[in-house]
Amino acid sequence: MKSQLEYYCNLYCHPEQSNFITVNEVFNATNDSPRTGVEHFTAALPASYTDDLYKTCKTVKFTWFVNTPCINDLIPTNGLARNLVSDRFCRDVGTQGCSASVWLNAQGQAITEWPRFGTLNNIISGAQGPTGHVYSCSEDLKPIYAAQGVDSNLPVECGCQNCADSCPISEEIDLQDPYHIDQIDRSFGKCLFKPTCGPNYLIPNGDGLNRPDVPCIAYNRPAYEWRDENESDRVFIERLYDVCPRYLNNSLDGSYTMTCCDSGQMSTLRDQVSQLRQLFGRCPACVENAINVFCHSTCSPEQASFIDPINGFNTVDQEGNEAIGVNRVNVYIEKDYGDRLWESCKDVNFPQTNGKVIEGLMCDGQVGDDCNVLTWLNFQGSTTNGFSPLTYNYITVEMGTKQSKSQVPNGAIPKTYQTFECQTEYTDPYSGVSGTCSCQDCEAVCPGLYEYPEPEAPPTIGSMEKYAFIGMMIGIMLVISVVTFLVVRKAIKNCVKDDQVYSVSRENIGKKYEKKTIDPSEIPCMDKVRYKTVMFLQSAFHIWAKKVVLRFPVLNILFSMAWTGFLLAGFKDIEFTTDPIRLWASPESRSFQEYTKYNEYFNPFYRASMVIAKLRPEYADIDGVDNSLKREYWDELYDLQMELKTINASYEFNGTTRYVVWDDTCLNPLEKEENGCSLFSPFNYFQNERDNICLGNKFLVNIDDNFINGLPCAGDFGSPIFPYLAFGGYEEEDYWNGEAMIFNFINSNVEDKESEQFARVMAWEGAFIKIMEDQAPKLKYYDVAYFCERSIEDEIDATAEEDLGIFLIAYLVIFLYIMIALGKYSSLRRVPIDMKVSLAISGIIVILASAFAATGIFGWLGVASNLIVVEVVPFLLLAIGADNVFILVMDIQREKRLEGESLDDLIARVFAKAGPSMLLCAMTEATVFFMGSVIDMPAIKVFAINAGIAILFNFILQITAFLAIVKLDLARQGGNRWDVICCYKSSSEKIKEEEEKESIIDIFFREYYTPVLMHDLVGFVIICAFSAMFGYSIYSISTAVVGLNQNLSVPADSYVAKYFDFMETYLMVGVPVYFILEGKYPFHKEDFSNLICGTSGCDLFSLSEQISRASLQPEKSKIATQATIWVDDYKDWLKPSSSCCRTYNCNYRLDEDDPEYSEKCDFCPANVDANSFPFNPDSCLDCQSALLSSEEAEDSFKTYLDYFLYDKPNEFCSKGGYASYSAAVNYTMADEIVYDSIQASAFMAYHPVCVDSVDCQANLEMGRELADNITMTIRQKVEAINNQSGLVFGDEDFVDPESISVWTYAIYYPYYEQYITLGTVALIQLGICFIPVFLFTFILLGFDVISGLIVLVTVGLIVIDTYGFCVLWDVDMNALTLIITDLISAAGLSVEFCGHTVRTFALTTEGTRKDRTIQTMSVMGPSVLLGVALTNLPGIVCLNWANAQLIEIFFFRMNFVMTLLGIAHGLILLPVILAYFGILQPLTRARTKFRSECK
Repeated sequence: MKSQLEYYCNLYCHPEQSNFITVNEVFNATNDSPRTGVEHFTAALPASYTDDLYKTCKTVKFTWFVNTPCINDLIPTNGLARNLVSDRFCRDVGTQGCSASVWLNAQGQAITEWPRFGTLNNIISGAQGPTGHVYSCSEDLKPIYAAQGVDSNLPVECGCQNCADSCPISEEIDLQDPYHIDQIDRSFGKCLFKPTCGPNYLIPNGDGLNRPDVPCIAYNRPAYEWRDENESDRVFIERLYDVCPRYLNNSLDGSYTMTCCDSGQMSTLRDQVSQLRQLFGRCPACVENAINVFCHSTCSPEQASFIDPINGFNTVDQEGNEAIGVNRVNVYIEKDYGDRLWESCKDVNFPQTNGKVIEGLMCDGQVGDDCNVLTWLNFQGSTTNGFSPLTYNYITVEMGTKQSKSQVPNGAIPKTYQTFECQTEYTDPYSGVSGTCSCQDCEAVCPGLYEYPEPEAPPTIGSMEKYAFIGMMIGIMLVISVVTFLVVRKAIKNCVKDDQVYSVSRENIGKKYEKKTIDPSEIPCMDKVRYKTVMFLQSAFHIWAKKVVLRFPVLNILFSMAWTGFLLAGFKDIEFTTDPIRLWASPESRSFQEYTKYNEYFNPFYRASMVIAKLRPEYADIDGVDNSLKREYWDELYDLQMELKTINASYEFNGTTRYVVWDDTCLNPLEKEENGCSLFSPFNYFQNERDNICLGNKFLVNIDDNFINGLPCAGDFGSPIFPYLAFGGYEEEDYWNGEAMIFNFINSNVEDKESEQFARVMAWEGAFIKIMEDQAPKLKYYDVAYFCERSIEDEIDATAEEDLGIFLIAYLVIFLYIMIALGKYSSLRRVPIDMKVSLAISGIIVILASAFAATGIFGWLGVASNLIVVEVVPFLLLAIGADNVFILVMDIQREKRLEGESLDDLIARVFAKAGPSMLLCAMTEATVFFMGSVIDMPAIKVFAINAGIAILFNFILQITAFLAIVKLDLARQGGNRWDVICCYKSSSEKIKEEEEKESIIDIFFREYYTPVLMHDLVGFVIICAFSAMFGYSIYSISTAVVGLNQNLSVPADSYVAKYFDFMETYLMVGVPVYFILEGKYPFHKEDFSNLICGTSGCDLFSLSEQISRASLQPEKSKIATQATIWVDDYKDWLKPSSSCCRTYNCNYRLDEDDPEYSEKCDFCPANVDANSFPFNPDSCLDCQSALLSSEEAEDSFKTYLDYFLYDKPNEFCSKGGYASYSAAVNYTMADEIVYDSIQASAFMAYHPVCVDSVDCQANLEMGRELADNITMTIRQKVEAINNQSGLVFGDEDFVDPESISVWTYAIYYPYYEQYITLGTVALIQLGICFIPVFLFTFILLGFDVISGLIVLVTVGLIVIDTYGFCVLWDVDMNALTLIITDLISAAGLSVEFCGHTVRTFALTTEGTRKDRTIQTMSVMGPSVLLGVALTNLPGIVCLNWANAQLIEIFFFRMNFVMTLLGIAHGLILLPVILAYFGILQPLTRARTKFRSECK
């Protein structure tokens, strides 16, 4: 008191007051006075002074209700002593949070019904303030205010109760010596202890969390006797009934009650067992059994028979007499009793952690066989758990064995007692609730596990795989069919003496066949139509070239530049979609709609930044000991974690530089409290406090017994640290021997990508990556992998920049090839004239202009595009456009000018032949891509439409601007002007056309290559080979994997790729999966909540039970953990026995009709100790009574839900729902009292780890299967409830079963849903795309069915063989495969390899099929090889060196294979097909007829 008085003297009377006091607020003293009063001030006092003052006063007690008639059940008649400072001034922060500043600031504030000492004030730390003298509480001082009858001149001491320094020296006393042992009477009714000897001063590290006083040794003390007829005893008996009902009337004759505990101990015991009721309340039998253990040790009248004191310490009892406080005892129980106790409780679940209560929270970190009944009981009885005042060391004794007597010294008798099996229905005497344990908590109650169908074995035919057999048979049947057809056709020809030649020699090449005159009536109608169609197309293209383009070349070029320039201007307004979900997930897909609903109902899924650390091989597992947790090693990880926690990053927003720390971005389940950020790590088991981690241990945990120092496993942010999120690479549940330590920093997600909050998150994650890049190589002991949400996007952007050079090189290579190959060089002197640099540049400009003009349309229309279009379409168009450039220019160069023919006539004549082929290819390719856009995936849709438009634009520019440029270039060449430098005219002589030599490749195709292919034996071998290739491709495709592995999105040497490898190896669970119950579900009604919950009395097939049972078979169900069920925890939280649901006594002394009466008082958290003020508005009352009617229970459920979701878990109430469930329940309030309805609830479990796409798809499919089954079960049972209650649609309490649904959501569902049906979609899409291939060929070749079928077959073979061989090169089936890089693209590009050739064959009218094939190939063979194949191949090969795996696999591999197979089919198979199946000279007859008519 004297120190306190001097403190106030310093505040109000110190002469240097102005040096340390700052006035904050003032007021006018009176209405007519000029004086100003001080309303509030701040005093800056040295911390050393305030800390000393706090140390002196912090343990001062105040005793309430001394000699007051009993007005509360368990208040002793000698009063209730409470700590004044912590209970009154630190009530909101508890004992642990109490400090000098909290205490003094609380004293300086206005508190209801408590005196305020003078002016409002705050105390802060400062160096200028007075220090003053602080008296030690152990000093003997004269009393300042002497009580009546007390001599004020005699010194007074604070005493041990108020001052720990005044307590006797805590010397340990051995209670096992004969002196003490001989005093123990172990007969019935004799006790060992008496209350109370104050705190246990032998406990290191302070006094724990909420540790009661220890009892005193009191040998042979008779048990208390309690009788119903005694009014004062009746209160104790009623409380005993609530906690330890088995001890009622336990005297030998059963007429009265005997206990070794008194009222004060019963009050303490009730508080202690409230935690057991919270944790084990799901299983009534377990609760009873577990509580009985405490009852035995505290209240049993046989206490002396089974408890053996081990040691104690000198102290004083509550009367101030010298006594021995108890520090450690042995408790002997029979092994059978311990086993029965264990069996009833070992499987009880703790929903918030998805684990077991005992194994997860009460087994000292031990798991598996190491977590047993002794570990559990000894943890509860250990002072290291922060609650127990002394150590109860439990020892099990197997009775009837030779060792049993030696195990129990000093005549003790092991305790045995009745237990209740978990499957036994039990009625809780406290709440009156009866029931058995739930299936999740008691295996004996459960039905059998669901029998998942075994994976089907690959189908076989005989001993051969089904599709291998099918592929083989297809190949054989093709060969047989072709041979049979040819043999039959030849036999028929021989019968009619057809003299057609089927074998061609070089001598027959160029032979002129006699033209036959055919009567017009013999010409079929379709032949006439074909001829007219072909002539119409040639005439149209001739007129277009001659009359429009070649006549006004410059105007055409300028006009083309104008409209493409206009479209390119659209780039300024274009928006690129970068959100992966909006790129790859169809808005119409189920997963996207569920993603949207999830974000509407709850918060967007969080962003995780993770570090996975494993010990380097040279330090791991030395001498058979896993050193991963060794102090010498993990210290560097602790430093790394703390550096990441304290990141301070800068970012730019609205033109200014700003800064962000983790508190600004993290997911904080405790709102914005300090240290409230979600961090799952091994160190957060110890609240990230180095002192806690280092407490007496060389290792992070004790290697001998995995002891966790007794610290709570809740992290500093209020949520449990799930061991499967903090450790990895362990077997079963041996967490502490895991090979990896995991650090998971959780940030809030932000939907608005333009917001400042998103900029903050990106800046923090960027700083996270930078630190890890710097620190990871410096770590001596650990090898680490790391990742955050922006990592993949960053790596893709980085590789895109790196690979830009590869794409430029590919363009350059193609440009150089075109430039060189287009020229026909007669001499070195004419190289500057004959080279085609300007033409090559023009062709590439035309291609790029087409691609970007198509993209510009999206800008003008305001439709978002994507970066895939910008990167891929130009390259795709280069492959298509360069082909036509080559074919057109080579055809012009090959064609000789007729006599009197001008340059325009020559170009128009050649263009009339080539134009329809270019139209055929362009229309086919564009239509194929347009049809590909029916796939409802935004990225693919936009790409396909853009590609189709670009192909059409390219065709338009080629027949306008490029054709005009060709004319200008040929005119330049004819004028002997240099290329590029057109103004310079060379003096070199022009080469006459008759002097121009035929190219070597033309000669090779005409005289050597094609005649060999026309040999029947060669043709047969080719058909056999390609049939076998096709059959094998069918089998190969059947083995293809559908999906896109996420590790392919980054380079193989990326830090992200390393993370994926670590993730697959070490992570024990994958991403959270949420089971969403949607619909206005009546949770408040017991029959309905029982269909959801997993605690006692719940349906055996409830949502919780089905998920729990599925988690027991994770390999099949793809559910790795049980679900967190808020309904279970809420029900436990509501129970009065839990002491969680409490409200302030706001209606103190108010009648219900009083205007200030409130139906719902403010919430009082469990860690607010208000019991010392039981009768004023600051006291806290239970929300509900133990026994409620069903209607009252429903009202209570609806009334306090918001309080439950607001309550933050603490050491007194672990069931608070804020940290785990505040974002899991979407509800609306009807008014300020009750909620109206719950729209949706999320129940979180975890999927197994998935890196491969196949595993992620399986997670999705099995999750949905389970959710659908839960939906069906709930609907059936809801309908049964309606029927049982006689409810029909329209009744107020009727619940529509169809309005209730359960669905699953995980962050990657929108990405992987597409792959579930992609195989079917691919077949349908390819089938659709083959339609335009046939139709355009059929129409543009003059309704030629045979030619259309040949093109269709060739294209189909190229597409199927391409993917068949790509499967061998580890190319999976996905959207990239289907649209962007191969199959749909191949369906269009393959037309280039066969369309031109087939059309030329159809227009070649002289000779047999084989002769026409030779003529066709001599013209088109070089064009296809040089113009189609080799324009693609050099650029494609360059992509092999791309850093991005997506480019290397899906662009290089697939296009490389497609080009090679296109060459093979177009130059090897197609000539053979034409030679045997090509159209039989239909245009010859038609032409003859028309010539006759003309004559």
